[in-house]
Amino acid sequence: MPDNSIINEKTLKVNILQSKSLNDFINSSFEITEEEFLNLSKEQQDFILFIKEEEKLDEIIEKKKRLIPTALYQEVAQLVSRNYSNDWQLYFDDIIYFDVFTLEDFFYSRLDKDRIQRKEHNINKLSRQNLSLRRKLKNKYRKAVWHAQVLLKMIGGNQHDRPLYISNSLKREYQNNYKANQKFINDMCIIGENGDIIPLSKAVRTQEQKTAEHLNIVNAMEKRMELHNEENPTDKMDWLFITLTLKPELHPNPTSKNSKNSYEGMAPHLSAKTQKADWNKVRALLRKKGILPEDRYYGVIVSESHKDGCQHLHLIFFYFLNDYNTIRSCFFQVFFNLNDNQNDKKCSFKRNDGSAKASSYVFKYITKATSNFDPNTDIFNLQTEQEKGCLINSAFRSFNGIRGIQYFGIANCLTKWRFLSRNIKRMDINQRLEEIIINQDLYSFIAERHFENVENKYHTTAQKTKKFIGCIVDNLFYIKRFFSKTLLQTLKTNKTDLFYLLNGFIDLANSKKEEVLVSHNYSRGKEKDLFPPGFLLNEIDFN
Repeated sequence: MPDNSIINEKTLKVNILQSKSLNDFINSSFEITEEEFLNLSKEQQDFILFIKEEEKLDEIIEKKKRLIPTALYQEVAQLVSRNYSNDWQLYFDDIIYFDVFTLEDFFYSRLDKDRIQRKEHNINKLSRQNLSLRRKLKNKYRKAVWHAQVLLKMIGGNQHDRPLYISNSLKREYQNNYKANQKFINDMCIIGENGDIIPLSKAVRTQEQKTAEHLNIVNAMEKRMELHNEENPTDKMDWLFITLTLKPELHPNPTSKNSKNSYEGMAPHLSAKTQKADWNKVRALLRKKGILPEDRYYGVIVSESHKDGCQHLHLIFFYFLNDYNTIRSCFFQVFFNLNDNQNDKKCSFKRNDGSAKASSYVFKYITKATSNFDPNTDIFNLQTEQEKGCLINSAFRSFNGIRGIQYFGIANCLTKWRFLSRNIKRMDINQRLEEIIINQDLYSFIAERHFENVENKYHTTAQKTKKFIGCIVDNLFYIKRFFSKTLLQTLKTNKTDLFYLLNGFIDLANSKKEEVLVSHNYSRGKEKDLFPPGFLLNEIDFN
């Protein structure tokens, strides 16, 4: 029997629609057998019936208009009226949307938040599987509708006659979602075991906290370079500021005055992956030349939205001066459009000229790339350019599933650093490490290699994904509060499940004579541990 529930695994695999562009549908009849139809989900069947209805329309222009995603149609109609004298055929001749956008893309672009929520009332909302699938569907929708936006030429262009970065429609959608999240967080509280009521808004990291953490990391990198140069005057380090842009055929609607539009239709989230793959090619070339991350280079890479809705990357790249020519060669082998003319304002491979420190140079890019929550922000009435830039880039990353900031060449220690920082008040660690954490001295944490004495622990879920659950520090196993609560409930109900929950970590602790201490993931001082001080898991009788 076919699975006709609204959200299921089949909903994510519309194989029959993958190879059909919208023009394929417009110019020919869409065929599907009865057996194929019966094996579709309920949501897919509704979509096929919608498609079959469209075949009855004789007027091609009207049919094309109905194949524009609902979330974007009103703004597209305004664009056609304003810029194309309301001549829809002239507009359709100017875009490649119908050649590139597939029926599968269109299927997902119709699954906006309201449509999913309106049709899911028969679903058991507590089902983890359904929640996971719903999240996947929303991600599919966001990527598809952003792709539709750029294919429909709703943003960018060199005529300055349409919005930049993001369409008004998707900007409003992001703002509405942000407002809904604000309301949820402002309305919710955490109730501790001692009865304390803590507003949820007080437990989320602020924009300032996130920005401070990122700047702390960059400052640690810069300090490492400066101290190295003091100790090694004949083998100095320096830094580059590099901007990586996409090839012309990956730009949906170029904004440069003399640029021609050669866009081939790749979705921005896919071109971002292509760019990331090219960056990895550079790293592979460097490795072949013996220039290794951490030893010979390190830095930070920041994602930012271009004016026509695709990605470009900014890098602060710390390196040894003796390696410059090799590094330059490796970058230019992969990114052909780089410009290293140091006197050109558009220089994209810029050497440090001494006018600013690396940390100050990258500050504005970090603030743009830091997703923020502020319970008091009026998201519809932002005042500063910094706030507006943060909104635009946060929306771009949200719709396309892109991480804003990533570090390279730095020891694999940031997860350890964050966990220690949040749990320091509950930990029994050596004096030097405690001093480093309290002073937020990330440089010493890395330089003195304290991270080597901290071991991350992960729990493998039923979906075969790994979740970070805590760290072993000085032979004590500290568990995040979320998992410690689950642990307590498990102890009360079924002790056997405890072994599955910790994925064998109890056995590991017993075999290595390690003590396992339960602690939480917050550092605000009001919350109490679920277990009394000194509670040790290996003292529990599991028989």
